[in-house]
This record gives sequence, C-alpha cells and structure tokens, in this order.
Amino acid sequence: MIPYSRVMIIVNYEEEDGEMQLQGLFVEYQIFMEGRAGVAFIRVESEDGKDMTWINFETVKSIRRIGPGI
Repeated sequence: MIPYSRVMIIVNYEEEDGEMQLQGLFVEYQIFMEGRAGVAFIRVESEDGKDMTWINFETVKSIRRIGPGI
C-alpha cells in the first residue's frame, strides 16, 4: 500500500453500464501483482466515510482534485 493525503476528487471512469462519475476522498493507490503482471487500483471513500470503492485504474478517464480533503 502506498499512503497518500486524503483529498477530495472527482473520478470519471468506464463501467459496463457506461461512463460513471464518483466524488469522494482519495484514500490510496495499490498495485496487485500476479507473476509479472500487475493491476492498479485507486480506492475512494464516500464523503460521509461509510462507503469505500476500488476502481481499476485502466478504466479511469480522468481524475480531478476539487478540494483539500483531510
């Protein structure tokens, strides 16, 4: 795990249902390795702190910082 400051972001990413948008606190960035292949994910926490979402970095269209966070 690579720790980062938790800042407010908006993430636009692609899912099976189409393009999605998520606003929340950036928590961490992680690369999961299997052999020589790796998959990168970012984890975003809801503003109220009740929900966490992992997003495959390959599906991310854009990430925009919108505030200082905590």
